[in-house]
Amino acid sequence: MSPNILKEFNTTVKDSSNVDVLFGYCYPSTYRAGMTGLALHIFYATLNSREDTSCERYFRYDTASPALSVESRRPLKDNHIVGFSLTYEEDIINLIQMLDSSDIPILAEKRTEQDPLVIVGGPVITANPEPFVDFADAFVIGEGDLVIHEIVDAVATGSSRKEVLSQFAEL
Repeated sequence: MSPNILKEFNTTVKDSSNVDVLFGYCYPSTYRAGMTGLALHIFYATLNSREDTSCERYFRYDTASPALSVESRRPLKDNHIVGFSLTYEEDIINLIQMLDSSDIPILAEKRTEQDPLVIVGGPVITANPEPFVDFADAFVIGEGDLVIHEIVDAVATGSSRKEVLSQFAEL
């Protein structure tokens, strides 16, 4: 399904200049596959219920062009947080392609203050995060909806990437 012809109801589009945190929720597969998962709907509603946060959704399409959000076509790189939910081990290939095509360094150690924080969760990460350590700035092990507000709060109030990641370690 082409991202250019989607017609949806109940989407949320916020003026990015009126929020503190831009959150890109990424499902590293097609729109059709991603929209069947309950986690996407929970995070989308939860994050957009916050006045200080705009959450927009990203899916992987078979294209080398940068990932753009469904809601406003916001480039993935423009977010403060890029969150991936991995359902299958092979999703890492699409995660890497989404980062690379959006000019976000693939390796966490190469990211700077100007790059979004890449947080990875989902059943694959809960089972075994080790194969993915080079690509994520942080992991969410278990139920992400239990810590999502603390993650956003840390980014909203943190002064530096290092400080925010230090706060994540305490969650």
